[in-house]
Amino acid sequence: MDFDLDGNQLALTANFNDGSQGLYIATIPTLVYIDIKPGNDTNSINLKSKAVLPVAVLTTDDFDVSDIDPDTCLFAGAEPEK
Repeated sequence: MDFDLDGNQLALTANFNDGSQGLYIATIPTLVYIDIKPGNDTNSINLKSKAVLPVAVLTTDDFDVSDIDPDTCLFAGAEPEK
């Protein structure tokens, strides 16, 4: 089996005993850091609470938070408040 990593795509090539070959291409997810209750050291979450929970998504060298579409986000099943 051979593999090639190009950016965030991984291509795996497998050579089988019958001479056939298989190719699988996968996108490697980007690790995203979040801070629950920014500015507070206790990152506790009460899923039964109906209160607003502040959450910050952090930018890194590999990830720009401005790339996030808030309409595609869920946190424990809840949509972000805009």
